[in-house]
Amino acid sequence: MLVNIDKLSRSEVERLSEGEIGESVMSEYEIFRIITAIQAGYNYNFALKLNQSTPPHAVLANGAHTDTYFKHEAFFHRSNIVDIMAHQLSKRLTLGEMIMKKSLRERLNENPIWVIGPSYGATFLVAALAKYWKCCQGVTLKVVGKDQEWQTFPLPMQSTVQLVDDLIYSDSTITATHGALVEKINFGQAFIYVKSEVGTIINMSGMTKTKNEWKIKSLVSIKPQTWPANECELCKIGSVPLSVQNNWPELATACWREP
Repeated sequence: MLVNIDKLSRSEVERLSEGEIGESVMSEYEIFRIITAIQAGYNYNFALKLNQSTPPHAVLANGAHTDTYFKHEAFFHRSNIVDIMAHQLSKRLTLGEMIMKKSLRERLNENPIWVIGPSYGATFLVAALAKYWKCCQGVTLKVVGKDQEWQTFPLPMQSTVQLVDDLIYSDSTITATHGALVEKINFGQAFIYVKSEVGTIINMSGMTKTKNEWKIKSLVSIKPQTWPANECELCKIGSVPLSVQNNWPELATACWREP
């Protein structure tokens, strides 16, 4: 690592570039520190290590209390941070390792590669990873009556597909994304090979594999604990509940300490 994440101020982390990371594989702690620097994530245990007093905890829009929350839209306008996440994810994916070993000339003679993810949240990660791999990109769309739908032109014959998502709470969204592609295959529009790994920035599902046995490769793996408001274990020990909608800056700040 060309830089020490722990020695960087918030403003320095916000300006961090992939070139400053180099070829290093960052630890989960280093990734999470970047996430907290841009105020995109909160975790009670992480905050507890940084504070002498009991930190607050998060209250979701439905009123439930939780020890972990991620605000993935915080990534949208931070292309430099998204590039770092995409490059780090590439190092953990089998397809990424294969691509980095080959020249662009060698790859021109091979099957086309596509990075595909579900609509909304995954769009920025899909774009960054496809740019890094110098390959094609696509996202599914949410439509009335179906969770995900593949509405663009058919993929070229013999395409290799890498599925990604920004956050995985369960395998339902990524399974629906795959289903949208398979539906087109069943209509004879393409024959594609989908890699048996799913890439994500944050795995909150508690699973290491999806139900169809795809491996989940993530930068951060953390299973949130959630309680009804009147049964919250963190309230019992004096942690103050704060709304993720109304008090997000205060929650996010609890997970950051300047060097």
